[in-house]
Amino acid sequence: MNQERFDYRTGILASPSEVDAAEWNALLAQQAQATPFLRHEFLSALHATRCAVVDTGWAPQFVTLADPRTGKLAAAAPVYLKGHSYGEYEVLCRAEFPTD
Repeated sequence: MNQERFDYRTGILASPSEVDAAEWNALLAQQAQATPFLRHEFLSALHATRCAVVDTGWAPQFVTLADPRTGKLAAAAPVYLKGHSYGEYEVLCRAEFPTD
């Protein structure tokens, strides 16, 4: 088989401002049940208000995949690395991992 190969360009970005809002939202619009919580505006608001930033324990990593022929986004996902618990999961952890 003679298949054309495309080497997509991946990116790991620290802020939604590093991604074109129209391209991001266009990908979301292709979903059968798009959620407003993945819209570029919502993610940008989390960062502008400092709700989801490294200082609050949420290290943002916006993973992107760009089409090498057009330079446009082919896929994207917001990922947050949680740096601490500060009680969010304390009850679950105690139930699964007794400390005494």
